[in-house]
Amino acid sequence: MESTCALCGVCICWESPERWLREFRAVYTHNRNWSDIKLSGVSIATEESFTAICPEDSDRKHDDEDLADDDTLYIGLGSANLRTRSTSGLQPLEFTGFGIHSACWNLLTRLFQPDLQLLFHACLSMPIGPRDTVDWGHDYNGAAFYSKGPVPEIDSYDPGTLARREDAAIFRSDPFDIPTLQRALKSIYQLESLSPPLDPPENKSDIFNSLPTEILHFIITSLLSTDVKHLREASRTFATLDLPEMFWSSRFGRGHEFHYVFESLANHPKSWRAFYIMLRMLDLSVPAFQNRRRVWSLALRLQSLHNQMIGVPCQGQSRATFFEPEGISSEDQQQWSTAGRAVRPPTTTPFNFGCLPLRSRQVTWYISGLRFVKEQGRDDFSGYIHPTTEEPICLPQPAEIREWCFGVDLRGIKAISLKTESGWNSPWVGELGTLPIHHQSTPRHLYVMRADFDTLKLVSISFEVQPDQDRQTLYRDAIF
Repeated sequence: MESTCALCGVCICWESPERWLREFRAVYTHNRNWSDIKLSGVSIATEESFTAICPEDSDRKHDDEDLADDDTLYIGLGSANLRTRSTSGLQPLEFTGFGIHSACWNLLTRLFQPDLQLLFHACLSMPIGPRDTVDWGHDYNGAAFYSKGPVPEIDSYDPGTLARREDAAIFRSDPFDIPTLQRALKSIYQLESLSPPLDPPENKSDIFNSLPTEILHFIITSLLSTDVKHLREASRTFATLDLPEMFWSSRFGRGHEFHYVFESLANHPKSWRAFYIMLRMLDLSVPAFQNRRRVWSLALRLQSLHNQMIGVPCQGQSRATFFEPEGISSEDQQQWSTAGRAVRPPTTTPFNFGCLPLRSRQVTWYISGLRFVKEQGRDDFSGYIHPTTEEPICLPQPAEIREWCFGVDLRGIKAISLKTESGWNSPWVGELGTLPIHHQSTPRHLYVMRADFDTLKLVSISFEVQPDQDRQTLYRDAIF
């Protein structure tokens, strides 16, 4: 079998000589039950099986002596990208999911405990390249690449190609279990200094001279190490200040250079300063450290995306989709004029670029946006609402919207502007950049608007076409 780790971007393949590259877990679902996502035990890639044979219990491993066949599941890794849900006549697999190296999963859970459903739904919303490479919009810090062509496609390196790269040792080194780090924790050498002593500048009017030591310590602890270096070069007070253990321990906190050394939290070194200096020397010479830093930064990105999804439901009246079949029937007599780009139907095989409308919401009003603020103070919502990041579109009074303008990329709608009957154009909300603009005319009396979403964002907007709508205005319903 061959797949790609959804976190680090390196291939999960039986040909890999390193054991950690063959061992993995699956985040999977049973019979397309999107609300019941589970984590498998630790499995290992084999040559014989196209699907992954995984322990059902997340606490079990493939090499447990008492592991029986009844304790395992056949999981199709990457099949959750909808490739098996096509009209090709293939029988959908009972268990489908995404693979993550066991070492990468251990690293991820040291940073945070992901909600399995949110993690699975996020993967489901992303295009999938060859070797089931999840396209998060980045190249996994060098572990994958985008093909050249009209539609760039993500792909991971096969083990043979990866082995021939000059930096192959980095990507093939276990990012979780680093023996060199374990030895460093057991034996910390009391090194004298991090750098040659500074020659304090002659500045008798140093404004920091009057501050108490506690305030000085607070300042340097709050700064990045590079900023501390510059501050000590510019200020005699800071140049002669002894850096306390509190400062050195802060270098292992979020936002600082050794945040990824999670072992420091469980094994507090006797000297944070000596531990920091030793790591500075190890970091440049040990490939596993560089891979740890690479994967940790990817885990931070995933955590940020995961946190955006927490507690933010897709609001509005649900319409039936492949992802949510329990909604109201989509087989209606209404005609829709839709703004979107590269919106792929669930039967797409393969889903290697663009976006999927996994959820569909319908809201009915007179004239509105995704949040319609009425004079009475009551709001109508459609989709995901993030109150702290909303940007209003303020219309002149009175005003009648006659045209919606959308900036659309291959992953969804990124910018919106409105045009009124009088010709007034609102400022763009969102990130338009150089995106193509979709002009969407609306009837004089708009009663129904439908918005489609994946599990993260808006991907298309449709307006009900009235029987008496002037067809000559439909020339504006296009991308320019």
